[in-house]
Amino acid sequence: MMLQGKPPNGTIYIVECVDADVETKLERVKIGTDLDVEVKRVGRRGNAWRATAVEELNTRKQDEEYEI
Repeated sequence: MMLQGKPPNGTIYIVECVDADVETKLERVKIGTDLDVEVKRVGRRGNAWRATAVEELNTRKQDEEYEI
């Protein structure tokens, strides 16, 4: 999976996920969705990353606005 980050980060490549929950969340995301993704580098070279957590930013904003 390729993710487009905001400069200066640029594009990163998710090559694995820490668990099935993170993988499922990434598989269900629609193109263009803003995400907060925590990643760790895989290996020493290249642009390969492991996703360790993911959260849709739009969902989080709605939850904060309507919290009782």
